Amino acid sequence: DDPRFEGEGMSGVLLDEDSFADATDCRTLYEAGMIQLVGDAPTTSEIDFGTDTGKWANDGECDDPRFNGEGMSAVLLDDFRLADATDCRNLFDAGKLSYIGD
Repeated sequence: DDPRFEGEGMSGVLLDEDSFADATDCRTLYEAGMIQLVGDAPTTSEIDFGTDTGKWANDGECDDPRFNGEGMSAVLLDDFRLADATDCRNLFDAGKLSYIGD
């Protein structure tokens, strides 16, 4: 309910009076990659998605541990970093992933 955030886990009704008043829900959704701070999320053009050279590239799941959210692989290894560009880009553009950084 906190209007300082945006993303798929947000309430349909956002009121300024709810700022700083929904810590547990917002923390849980933020850590799951379902919301981010307004203006805090990078755009697609600001992220180096890498290549599709990973063992599991192009399987519909993002294997890159620099992302978080719905659509992530259950197994995330450093070897998969920057090696699943198309899957991660598509899921990020669909709003299903957050970029958590290097």
